[in-house]
Amino acid sequence: MSKSTVTRLVLLAYIMCLTLGGSEDSVVDIYTELKELKYLVGELSSRLNTAEAAVTVQRALVEDLKKEYKERPKVAFSASLLSSESKQHGPINAETKLVFGKVLTNIGNAYNSTTGLFTAPVRGVYYFRFSGNGYAGHDMGLSIFKGDQRMMSVYEYHSSGESNDNASNGVTLQLDQGEVVYMKLWINSWVFLDGRYDYCSFSGFLLFPM
Repeated sequence: MSKSTVTRLVLLAYIMCLTLGGSEDSVVDIYTELKELKYLVGELSSRLNTAEAAVTVQRALVEDLKKEYKERPKVAFSASLLSSESKQHGPINAETKLVFGKVLTNIGNAYNSTTGLFTAPVRGVYYFRFSGNGYAGHDMGLSIFKGDQRMMSVYEYHSSGESNDNASNGVTLQLDQGEVVYMKLWINSWVFLDGRYDYCSFSGFLLFPM
Protein backbone atom coordinates (compact mmCIF):
# COMPACT_ATOMS: atom_id res chain seq x y z
CA MET A 1 0.00 0.00 0.00
CA SER A 2 1.57 3.30 -1.13
CA LYS A 3 1.85 6.47 0.99
CA SER A 4 -0.52 8.36 -1.33
CA THR A 5 -3.14 5.63 -0.90
CA VAL A 6 -2.84 5.81 2.88
CA THR A 7 -3.16 9.62 2.71
CA ARG A 8 -6.32 9.39 0.59
CA LEU A 9 -7.80 6.89 2.99
CA VAL A 10 -7.01 9.14 5.95
CA LEU A 11 -8.61 12.16 4.27
CA LEU A 12 -11.65 10.05 3.39
CA ALA A 13 -11.91 8.84 6.96
CA TYR A 14 -11.52 12.40 8.23
CA ILE A 15 -14.31 13.68 6.01
CA MET A 16 -16.56 10.77 7.03
CA CYS A 17 -15.92 11.43 10.70
CA LEU A 18 -16.72 15.14 10.33
CA THR A 19 -19.81 14.39 8.29
CA LEU A 20 -21.04 11.87 10.82
CA GLY A 21 -20.14 14.06 13.73
CA GLY A 22 -16.94 12.28 14.62
CA SER A 23 -13.91 13.86 16.26
CA GLU A 24 -10.34 14.39 15.11
CA ASP A 25 -9.29 11.69 17.61
CA SER A 26 -11.28 9.17 15.57
CA VAL A 27 -9.34 10.22 12.48
CA VAL A 28 -6.06 9.74 14.34
CA ASP A 29 -7.15 6.24 15.48
CA ILE A 30 -8.02 5.28 11.91
CA TYR A 31 -4.69 6.59 10.65
CA THR A 32 -2.86 4.51 13.27
CA GLU A 33 -4.79 1.40 12.30
CA LEU A 34 -4.02 2.00 8.64
CA LYS A 35 -0.32 2.29 9.43
CA GLU A 36 -0.49 -0.98 11.33
CA LEU A 37 -2.35 -2.56 8.44
CA LYS A 38 0.30 -1.34 6.02
CA TYR A 39 3.01 -2.88 8.21
CA LEU A 40 1.10 -6.17 8.37
CA VAL A 41 0.67 -6.25 4.59
CA GLY A 42 4.42 -5.69 4.23
CA GLU A 43 5.19 -8.55 6.60
CA LEU A 44 2.85 -10.91 4.77
CA SER A 45 4.32 -9.90 1.44
CA SER A 46 7.84 -10.61 2.73
CA ARG A 47 6.82 -14.03 4.04
CA LEU A 48 5.13 -14.85 0.74
CA ASN A 49 8.28 -13.97 -1.17
CA THR A 50 10.34 -16.18 1.15
CA ALA A 51 7.90 -19.08 0.72
CA GLU A 52 7.94 -18.71 -3.08
CA ALA A 53 11.75 -18.75 -3.05
CA ALA A 54 11.74 -21.93 -0.93
CA VAL A 55 9.26 -23.60 -3.30
CA THR A 56 11.51 -22.71 -6.26
CA VAL A 57 14.50 -24.30 -4.52
CA GLN A 58 12.50 -27.45 -3.70
CA ARG A 59 11.28 -27.77 -7.28
CA ALA A 60 14.85 -27.50 -8.55
CA LEU A 61 15.95 -30.18 -6.07
CA VAL A 62 13.15 -32.52 -7.17
CA GLU A 63 14.10 -32.06 -10.82
CA ASP A 64 17.76 -32.82 -10.00
CA LEU A 65 16.74 -36.01 -8.18
CA LYS A 66 14.54 -37.07 -11.11
CA LYS A 67 17.43 -36.48 -13.50
CA GLU A 68 19.87 -38.37 -11.25
CA TYR A 69 17.49 -41.34 -10.97
CA LYS A 70 16.88 -41.39 -14.71
CA GLU A 71 20.60 -41.31 -15.50
CA ARG A 72 21.57 -43.84 -12.80
CA PRO A 73 22.83 -47.07 -14.42
CA LYS A 74 20.49 -50.03 -14.08
CA VAL A 75 22.32 -53.34 -13.67
CA ALA A 76 20.81 -56.74 -12.82
CA PHE A 77 21.33 -60.27 -14.09
CA SER A 78 20.40 -63.88 -13.37
CA ALA A 79 21.81 -66.92 -15.13
CA SER A 80 21.96 -70.68 -14.67
CA LEU A 81 24.18 -73.48 -15.92
CA LEU A 82 23.10 -74.41 -19.41
CA SER A 83 22.50 -78.03 -20.34
CA SER A 84 20.27 -79.86 -22.80
CA GLU A 85 20.24 -82.93 -20.57
CA SER A 86 20.46 -83.79 -16.89
CA LYS A 87 24.06 -84.62 -15.99
CA GLN A 88 26.85 -83.83 -13.56
CA HIS A 89 29.62 -81.32 -14.18
CA GLY A 90 32.84 -82.62 -12.64
CA PRO A 91 34.70 -83.82 -10.73
CA ILE A 92 37.71 -82.04 -12.25
CA ASN A 93 41.27 -82.22 -10.96
CA ALA A 94 41.63 -78.42 -11.00
CA GLU A 95 39.50 -75.54 -9.78
CA THR A 96 37.43 -74.49 -12.79
CA LYS A 97 35.51 -71.36 -13.72
CA LEU A 98 31.79 -71.94 -14.20
CA VAL A 99 30.06 -70.39 -17.18
CA PHE A 100 26.36 -69.83 -16.57
CA GLY A 101 25.17 -69.91 -20.15
CA LYS A 102 21.40 -69.76 -19.69
CA VAL A 103 20.65 -66.05 -19.17
CA LEU A 104 17.33 -65.24 -17.55
CA THR A 105 17.89 -61.52 -17.04
CA ASN A 106 20.74 -59.25 -18.13
CA ILE A 107 19.74 -55.61 -17.69
CA GLY A 108 22.70 -53.43 -18.58
CA ASN A 109 24.50 -56.35 -20.31
CA ALA A 110 27.18 -56.49 -17.62
CA TYR A 111 27.18 -60.31 -17.53
CA ASN A 112 28.85 -62.25 -20.35
CA SER A 113 27.27 -65.68 -20.87
CA THR A 114 30.22 -66.79 -23.04
CA THR A 115 32.99 -66.12 -20.52
CA GLY A 116 30.98 -66.32 -17.28
CA LEU A 117 32.33 -62.94 -16.22
CA PHE A 118 30.35 -60.09 -14.67
CA THR A 119 32.11 -56.79 -15.38
CA ALA A 120 31.17 -53.78 -13.26
CA PRO A 121 30.02 -50.98 -15.60
CA VAL A 122 30.39 -48.33 -12.88
CA ARG A 123 32.09 -47.98 -9.51
CA GLY A 124 29.57 -48.98 -6.87
CA VAL A 125 28.25 -51.52 -4.40
CA TYR A 126 26.80 -54.74 -5.85
CA TYR A 127 25.02 -57.75 -4.40
CA PHE A 128 25.59 -61.27 -5.73
CA ARG A 129 23.82 -64.55 -5.03
CA PHE A 130 24.75 -68.08 -6.09
CA SER A 131 23.46 -71.61 -5.57
CA GLY A 132 24.51 -75.16 -6.40
CA ASN A 133 23.04 -78.64 -6.47
CA GLY A 134 24.78 -82.00 -6.51
CA TYR A 135 23.88 -85.65 -6.13
CA ALA A 136 25.09 -87.50 -3.08
CA GLY A 137 28.28 -89.48 -3.50
CA HIS A 138 30.67 -86.59 -4.17
CA ASP A 139 31.59 -83.24 -2.64
CA MET A 140 30.26 -79.96 -4.04
CA GLY A 141 32.16 -76.72 -3.51
CA LEU A 142 31.56 -73.31 -5.12
CA SER A 143 33.32 -69.97 -4.67
CA ILE A 144 32.66 -66.47 -5.94
CA PHE A 145 35.72 -64.47 -7.00
CA LYS A 146 36.43 -60.77 -7.32
CA GLY A 147 39.35 -60.68 -9.71
CA ASP A 148 41.83 -63.21 -8.29
CA GLN A 149 40.43 -62.97 -4.75
CA ARG A 150 38.10 -65.60 -3.35
CA MET A 151 35.27 -63.74 -1.60
CA MET A 152 32.65 -66.28 -0.47
CA SER A 153 32.05 -70.02 -0.73
CA VAL A 154 29.61 -72.87 -0.12
CA TYR A 155 30.44 -76.50 0.51
CA GLU A 156 28.42 -79.70 0.76
CA TYR A 157 30.10 -82.92 1.92
CA HIS A 158 28.96 -86.03 0.08
CA SER A 159 26.42 -88.02 2.02
CA SER A 160 25.29 -91.53 1.26
CA GLY A 161 22.01 -90.98 3.10
CA GLU A 162 20.80 -88.13 0.90
CA SER A 163 20.00 -88.14 -2.79
CA ASN A 164 20.63 -84.41 -3.30
CA ASP A 165 22.89 -81.75 -1.81
CA ASN A 166 22.01 -78.06 -2.12
CA ALA A 167 23.81 -74.92 -1.01
CA SER A 168 23.55 -71.18 -1.58
CA ASN A 169 25.20 -67.99 -0.39
CA GLY A 170 25.37 -64.27 -1.12
CA VAL A 171 27.80 -61.40 -0.76
CA THR A 172 27.87 -57.61 -1.10
CA LEU A 173 30.94 -56.28 -2.91
CA GLN A 174 32.33 -52.84 -3.63
CA LEU A 175 33.66 -52.82 -7.18
CA ASP A 176 35.58 -50.34 -9.26
CA GLN A 177 34.58 -49.87 -12.87
CA GLY A 178 35.92 -52.76 -14.93
CA GLU A 179 36.43 -55.21 -12.05
CA VAL A 180 35.15 -58.73 -12.73
CA VAL A 181 33.20 -61.22 -10.62
CA TYR A 182 32.74 -64.90 -11.48
CA MET A 183 32.16 -68.38 -10.03
CA LYS A 184 34.49 -71.37 -9.70
CA LEU A 185 33.89 -75.06 -9.03
CA TRP A 186 36.26 -76.52 -6.46
CA ILE A 187 38.85 -79.12 -7.33
CA ASN A 188 37.50 -82.69 -7.33
CA SER A 189 33.90 -81.60 -6.76
CA TRP A 190 30.82 -81.50 -8.95
CA VAL A 191 27.49 -79.79 -9.55
CA PHE A 192 24.38 -81.18 -11.17
CA LEU A 193 23.19 -79.64 -14.45
CA ASP A 194 19.66 -79.90 -15.76
CA GLY A 195 17.80 -78.35 -18.63
CA ARG A 196 14.58 -77.76 -16.74
CA TYR A 197 14.83 -76.69 -13.11
CA ASP A 198 17.97 -74.47 -13.09
CA TYR A 199 19.31 -75.62 -9.72
CA CYS A 200 22.70 -73.92 -10.17
CA SER A 201 22.41 -70.16 -10.54
CA PHE A 202 24.44 -66.95 -10.42
CA SER A 203 22.75 -63.55 -9.95
CA GLY A 204 23.67 -59.99 -9.09
CA PHE A 205 22.57 -56.39 -9.22
CA LEU A 206 23.79 -52.87 -8.52
CA LEU A 207 22.72 -51.56 -5.12
CA PHE A 208 24.01 -48.01 -5.68
CA PRO A 209 26.83 -46.27 -7.58
CA MET A 210 29.66 -44.46 -5.76
